[in-house]
Amino acid sequence: MGVHNHMRVAKMPYLQRVDGIYRVRIVVPDDLKPHLPPPHTGKASLTKALGTGNKAEANRLSVPWIAEFQAAITKAAEIRRNPVLHDWIGRYACYHPGENPFAPEQRIITQNPALILPGTHTKPVTYESIIDKWMDKTKNGKKKGKKAREDMEREVKRFTAWLKLKILLHDDMTQVRFENCRDYRDHLYTSDPNPDHFKTHSNQLKMLRALFSRAAKDRHLSVNPFADLEWDRGKENPRPDFTPEERGRILRLARSAEDPVIKWGNWLAALGGYQNEELADAHARDVYRKNGIWVLHIREDNRTPDQRLKTPSRTRIMPLHSAILEEGFLKFVESVGDRPLFHHLKLDSYGRRTSEFTSMINEWLHETVCTKKTFYSHRHTVTSILRNTLGPDGRPAVDGDIQRYLLGHSKKDVHSGYGENWVKTLKAAIEVIANPLDDDKTSTADVFPEAAE
Repeated sequence: MGVHNHMRVAKMPYLQRVDGIYRVRIVVPDDLKPHLPPPHTGKASLTKALGTGNKAEANRLSVPWIAEFQAAITKAAEIRRNPVLHDWIGRYACYHPGENPFAPEQRIITQNPALILPGTHTKPVTYESIIDKWMDKTKNGKKKGKKAREDMEREVKRFTAWLKLKILLHDDMTQVRFENCRDYRDHLYTSDPNPDHFKTHSNQLKMLRALFSRAAKDRHLSVNPFADLEWDRGKENPRPDFTPEERGRILRLARSAEDPVIKWGNWLAALGGYQNEELADAHARDVYRKNGIWVLHIREDNRTPDQRLKTPSRTRIMPLHSAILEEGFLKFVESVGDRPLFHHLKLDSYGRRTSEFTSMINEWLHETVCTKKTFYSHRHTVTSILRNTLGPDGRPAVDGDIQRYLLGHSKKDVHSGYGENWVKTLKAAIEVIANPLDDDKTSTADVFPEAAE
């Protein structure tokens, strides 16, 4: 006959099982109810659902809650005895022996009771209220747009739905613990273990961390439960450069395109490295001469509130490449009038032209140029050229600060050391980007011979 040894699980006081789920419940004496600290004031009992039907797990989870509830009741007893000169430390028997109303075998004192102060219990904090605050707080002092709110609300909806499935309080941010964040992270990566999607999981967790960080900074939470959470951020999607041959083929074909998005979207990006949103909602007023040099000013002045740039550093003055001027860009700008450059594009639900701008160019690249690469490869190519082109002395032809400024990665004051020559310096750097059509005599038929048949 085998002998089975079973480890005995100590039974915690005040632990109850309701509908298969354990909870902590401590009844408050009638004379102490009015003296309980908020948010417990006036309650007949203090309860906390533990979200588990496992007894051992419930015993473990119950410890801090029993300690907290006992501390609140002990504090209430001290206030009742000495309402004027009560000392918050009096709630702990280890400081004031004999004043703790709980029997010794029922007392649970936290390891460092001095860390639990009266009045630190916060009221329920809704996700919606913190989203409002998060929307208003940005580095550049401007409110976030409609899309940012919808993205955050979508991630919150996923998170709270998961909390609800775990029978946890899902509508109060103060109830979220690190363990919940950890388990949600594990849920994301185990339910969808495809490494190609890890970047998406990472972005979801980053958004939740940002929201809880806003709540903690405004003291609605004592701590951000996502602060110490770590996760796999996934691999960046490869953005290959266009080869010199591809660059030439794209600009030749774009030259004869009827839609200005195809022509000027490709030419500007190939010789300037612009982001899609920077061009899609650019305005004719943003093209002007500065110190005798034609520039495209990337800014939000002539855009709607929803047509924002990605970051404050995206705002910058970009000298136009000589090849773009020679191609007739200024005549195009003049023909547009006092309107956005690509005013014919439809606005999406967020009031932007970026979606249609990008999809049009990508579709054209795939079907007409016959490449799987996308619009963003223009920017990646320009980045490589600026970083890798060497001058006659073997040193980089474009200084690092200038590179970062042209790509929208620099600090606001990067131009301070260049004075009045700043625009001239930028112009010289832009001209480092080679025009693949220099000395080119090739026609469209030479690019795709079958087109001439």
